[in-house]
Amino acid sequence: MEIVNVVDKDDQMLKTIDRDSASDNDILRVAGIFILKKEKILLQLRAKESTFYPGYWDCSAGGTWELMKIIQPVPIKNSLKK
Repeated sequence: MEIVNVVDKDDQMLKTIDRDSASDNDILRVAGIFILKKEKILLQLRAKESTFYPGYWDCSAGGTWELMKIIQPVPIKNSLKK
């Protein structure tokens, strides 16, 4: 279970939920890393089996900010592990 904050358009926290229960109307804090190579942006194609946006092009690393881990966003933490 991944616990995340739902925020409004001004980034004010409204509630805390399990990410799997988020609706299309919920705004979640996310971060992404885009890789540039010779003035081109490298993207990856999301798997057709992905829960969110299957088959869409996406940044190379990214994710929602886990509850209470605002100082170190998920993409940076996950990228450093690899």
